[in-house]
Amino acid sequence: MPFRYPHKQTMALVKQDMNHWGIIDHEYTYFMKEKRRIFSDYNAKALSDHPFFKILQHDDPQVAASINDAITEFRDFVVSHYSARYPHLFIKSKDTFYNLPMNETYDLKTMHPLEVVTRISMEDHYIVLPLEQGHTCVAVTVAFGGGGFPIAPVVGQVLDTIHTNVPYYESHLKKSMNKWFTKFTDPVERAAWHIVWDRDLACSEIYTKSREIGHDLQDYVKTIPYDEFLVRIDKQGLIKLEKSKAVIFNNHPVYLSLDKEIRYEPGAPSIILKVMYESPEDIIKHRHFESFRDYLKPYLEEMIQEQVKNEVIKIDDKVKTLPNYPFAYWMNDLSNWSKESGWTRPSA
Repeated sequence: MPFRYPHKQTMALVKQDMNHWGIIDHEYTYFMKEKRRIFSDYNAKALSDHPFFKILQHDDPQVAASINDAITEFRDFVVSHYSARYPHLFIKSKDTFYNLPMNETYDLKTMHPLEVVTRISMEDHYIVLPLEQGHTCVAVTVAFGGGGFPIAPVVGQVLDTIHTNVPYYESHLKKSMNKWFTKFTDPVERAAWHIVWDRDLACSEIYTKSREIGHDLQDYVKTIPYDEFLVRIDKQGLIKLEKSKAVIFNNHPVYLSLDKEIRYEPGAPSIILKVMYESPEDIIKHRHFESFRDYLKPYLEEMIQEQVKNEVIKIDDKVKTLPNYPFAYWMNDLSNWSKESGWTRPSA
């Protein structure tokens, strides 16, 4: 659960086990079919013009070569990682890669390295290189951005420019983030979350509607049944490639139903309600909380009362970050893990 309270604007990074980098789950084929649709069946002309699949074209031949080298290094990393991590799903044989779940074969000599990455991984990826002007986004393959910001313009931008519209970036994050990007070596991860009511991976309706109807969004939201509301969790990871020193930022959306999942997570409804009303003002605006919080308030309060009644929480429990943040408590106990079964949640 990525829910924290007090909800402050921080990087909120935790160490990442590389066994958990590059998720393959039950929605793999659905995600990959959506990628194929969004990227027009990977038509070469469509990809070259696509705003979600873009590589920086730099005038300096040396910089252009370093960009290509970084993308190729990342391709090689992905091919190696997936074939080693999921040997029954992905196989590399010389210059050929077999994606068994999708029944696809990729010629590594002829297919563009960024397309190979896109067709193997469920995640979106941003490739950032340390250039003369600072850490710069040099390539993206982002099918599932969610619609919160335009993708294509970030290519060629430095981190400070990319994060201009992030609440409190200048005052809370800028200094520490730039310093951290220079020094970090080990993989880390974080998560961001938003309230949505659809599963559109590319662009959630809350963003299209907010642009179309503005303040009328509050009235529109009231037409949506409670049980359609979801928490979209964007699971994000950061790794640094060894040769190029490129930083790879990836993003994997996961959806949790308020009605079927959040309802049963101890303390989660309490934190969500608290965050929607008591976060810093710019975070409330950034996440459109004011558009739906009054509508969802009685629904979440009902969940809270249900948790109190079932003794999941106590009525006087202080709303705060749960002790098991960001992972379930039992994941810290290696006795719950085996090579054959992975993590096993202990019985109550």
